[in-house]
Amino acid sequence: MSSDSDDAESMTPAESYLFHMANLYSERYLAERTEIPKTQDLMELLLGRYKRDFPFYL
Repeated sequence: MSSDSDDAESMTPAESYLFHMANLYSERYLAERTEIPKTQDLMELLLGRYKRDFPFYL
């Protein structure tokens, strides 16, 4: 029976990198997703900032 350390030693550097990055990002979002309320104030804040900071896209 092999242990995790034996598996890690048999990995190529690229496989090891991918393994560790997958572990890192698997725990990135610890909180449940919640819906953001779309109130008039929040929409004005978002769209007003977009209009002010990125006018060349309008």
